Amino acid sequence: MRFFHATCTLGLEAVLADELTALNALHVQPDRGGVRFQGDLELALRAVLWVRSASRITERLFRNKPAHDPESLYESVRGFDWRGVTTPDLTVAVQAKISQSNKDPRLFGRIVKDALCDAMRDLHGARPDVEVASPDLPLRLVVQRGRATLVRDLVGQSLHRRGWRDAQHKSPLNEAIAAGLLLHTGWDRRSPLVDPMGGSGTFVVEAAHLATDRAPGVDLRPAALSWPGVDPAVWDRLVEEARDRHAAGRASCPPLLMADVHGGAVGLAERSIRAAGVEDLVAVRHTAVSALPLEHPPALVVANPPWGQRIGTEDHAASWRDLGTFLKTQCGGAVAWVLSGSPELTAAMRLKASRRHPVQVGPIDCRWIRYEIVGRGQGAPGEQPWWVG
Repeated sequence: MRFFHATCTLGLEAVLADELTALNALHVQPDRGGVRFQGDLELALRAVLWVRSASRITERLFRNKPAHDPESLYESVRGFDWRGVTTPDLTVAVQAKISQSNKDPRLFGRIVKDALCDAMRDLHGARPDVEVASPDLPLRLVVQRGRATLVRDLVGQSLHRRGWRDAQHKSPLNEAIAAGLLLHTGWDRRSPLVDPMGGSGTFVVEAAHLATDRAPGVDLRPAALSWPGVDPAVWDRLVEEARDRHAAGRASCPPLLMADVHGGAVGLAERSIRAAGVEDLVAVRHTAVSALPLEHPPALVVANPPWGQRIGTEDHAASWRDLGTFLKTQCGGAVAWVLSGSPELTAAMRLKASRRHPVQVGPIDCRWIRYEIVGRGQGAPGEQPWWVG
């Protein structure tokens, strides 16, 4: 049995735990900013492939080893049994996090690297090379109160990087957070979904992939495939199974719509939607929320309206008022979930929330807020349904 840890943004721990439980992970235990679980390496690779809300998945090598000073850390790492973990042929990199503010994490990272290299010389008569960008063995060290934990990252990069988003695009709402928020809504994946302030399209792309059963890690090539004892054929089999599931799932995607008032955002969203391979599943409209007609109200509305902290200091209350009006007049009977980083702006919607769930988006403490929209709104007479045309 191996010990793993999946990290996520604060507030999505329960969602991540549910995802891992669904994959038959053992001893699933949420903690702050992540979930601990147990299983074999195939289970961990399956998690890399299918878990949507995680940012990283690591395997624990050791914990609670002495690290009061550089010498004790060196001895802890060099004395670890590296047989079956790595070889001199695999490149290595170390990232360190030290709880004491007066300690230099780079120094501790170098100590781990030196101790590992010396241990490899003892075992094999050769040392590994360092490769910072894409190492075969990405190591992460955490030192708290003089005790060290060392883990290896199964992928080597953040799992939110699905491969469809423009590399130059920066947004606090990344793919893993958006997917986690969607999972938190309890969406049935078969009912129409609308994002009337869709920005770069993150919510609708993740919704399309969720509805069509597309594995978020299907385009990854994990670092773990080069480790001793890991058969790359296992990963290839899991990916083939995932692609078959996605091919079957595309036929059952419900209507998905996003709109945005900013032409630049719409252009970016359209590029992302094409790159994600869901351009035939998502309708995109360049319009303000106040001018977005719906002949048939959706079952679920998700929205990430502008916050003053996020995109400037201008007054965004009008956008929030328009969103509230849209929900009340066109989305009767639906459930809406709105992401807010500003209580003052949230109040402008003039809607009563039924639930407020804390979640961290980038550096901002936000609320994922649920609204039950009363009544039956109707779109403009003669308008086509938004999923037509």
